[in-house]
Amino acid sequence: MSNSKLPVLKISDIIWNQDSSGKSLPKQIAVKWTSADYSESEIIRWLGQQYNCSILDFTIVKSGYWKAESEGS
Repeated sequence: MSNSKLPVLKISDIIWNQDSSGKSLPKQIAVKWTSADYSESEIIRWLGQQYNCSILDFTIVKSGYWKAESEGS
């Protein structure tokens, strides 16, 4: 079994393109990211897929780590 330290990302100050959705959308969320690396474009794509809405702007802060456990061979 191997443990990987992965980032917890605090995504805040989210400005949604409200023209693309009439639903209530979060202004901030915390996400256990499943990769050690991340980019703004990956996060924009992920948020868009999760909430079916496009993003105009946001702030990202790494707020900690979580341990992903995976089975080794």
